[in-house]
Amino acid sequence: MSTIGFVLAIVFLALFAIEALIMLISPKMWFRMPSWLAGRGTMTEAKYGNRNGYLQVRVLGTLLLALVFRIAYGIYSR
Repeated sequence: MSTIGFVLAIVFLALFAIEALIMLISPKMWFRMPSWLAGRGTMTEAKYGNRNGYLQVRVLGTLLLALVFRIAYGIYSR
């Protein structure tokens, strides 16, 4: 992997990890982040802003964080 590709992979993994941590810690804060940074897609606070919705956001954050760790492990284990 080239140096530029490696640096870009690290930057994107760090951004995804930060977003996943915010999803786990405070789904309410995640909904208040700018849409270009949060990457919510069609998830809105009106639809997922209740107790059940917050649980779903936290589960999604857990899965995203697990994916980040899996990709980072694959990069560093070579």
